[in-house]
Amino acid sequence: MIITSVGIRRAVAADAAPLERLERSSRAGISDAAWGELVDWPAAFVAAGVYSYLAEADKPFGVVSIGDPKEPSAAGPGTGEVLAWYVDPDYRGQGYGRKLLVHGLSVMKRREYERALVWLPGDATLAIRSLLGLGFEELESRPLGDVTRVAFMLDLADYF
Repeated sequence: MIITSVGIRRAVAADAAPLERLERSSRAGISDAAWGELVDWPAAFVAAGVYSYLAEADKPFGVVSIGDPKEPSAAGPGTGEVLAWYVDPDYRGQGYGRKLLVHGLSVMKRREYERALVWLPGDATLAIRSLLGLGFEELESRPLGDVTRVAFMLDLADYF
C-alpha cells in the first residue's frame, strides 16, 4: 500500500470507536492472553496522565498510548508504560509503528519518565525487532499457557 500523506496527531474521544476497531484487527490471530486486556478507549481519553496519538491517512491505522504502568509496583518509580501500540496489518513493515513508538517515547521523556516499559506477545516479531532496534532490552517473560508475554525496558536518560 502506497500512502501519500500520513499524519500523527493526538487522539480525541471521537476516535474511540475507530481505535477499538484498529485494536481488534491488529490483535487478530494472537491470543488475547498474550496481548492482555483490551483498552477501554473512552476511559483512556478521560484518564489523567494517559496520552494517545494516532497515525492516519484516510482513516486511523496506528496508535500509541502511554501513561503510568498498569502494574506500578513491578515497574518501579519513574517508569512509564506503552499502554497500547498497534498498527493495522495492511500498514505493517513500513516504519509507521516505529515512528509512532518514537513519538510516544518523546512524550514520555517530556513527561519526565526515566524508563519506558512495553509488554508484547512473544511472537510479535516485527514489533520486537523495532523495540530492539531502538535499544530496548528484554526484561521479563511470562508464559501464559501456550503463549508468552514479554516485557521490554528502555532507559530514557540519554534518549533525545
